[in-house]
Amino acid sequence: MAYEHLRHHDGNQYRGQTEYYHAIKLGFKHSYLEQKQNDECNDSSYLFTYNNFEYELTLSYLLTKHNYPYSYIINPKVNYYFVYYHSWKPYISLQILYFTGKQNNYEYTIEHGFILNSIIPLIVYYSFKRDIDVDTIGGASDFYHLIGIRLQI
Repeated sequence: MAYEHLRHHDGNQYRGQTEYYHAIKLGFKHSYLEQKQNDECNDSSYLFTYNNFEYELTLSYLLTKHNYPYSYIINPKVNYYFVYYHSWKPYISLQILYFTGKQNNYEYTIEHGFILNSIIPLIVYYSFKRDIDVDTIGGASDFYHLIGIRLQI
């Protein structure tokens, strides 16, 4: 169970509009890789695993919203880790956000990268995304490519 706040704002102060919501989020996550790591963390000779899935499913109910035509967000996500060797994990991920309410719409992200585990894990990634355009409620969508570095706290 979690609380979520999201705010979108078009950069054009005169014509743009702000969208935001406050939501309560319920879901579950299953990670076979974390189970294997916990079971084998005491055995230092076994530091190599491969072909591991992690999946999660969340449902968000939007408590309050402004200029946001959706009431629920359904969010399935699947990560596939090719290999885990010492502190290095390459992965591929697929995430879908399905919005329901007065209108229905969706976003998705396909991401590939690797995680360097340390005190604070560092993620280097490339992603292809489809986002809903903020200016056109329920209208056009934007596709873009993104290369980035993320810290997982």
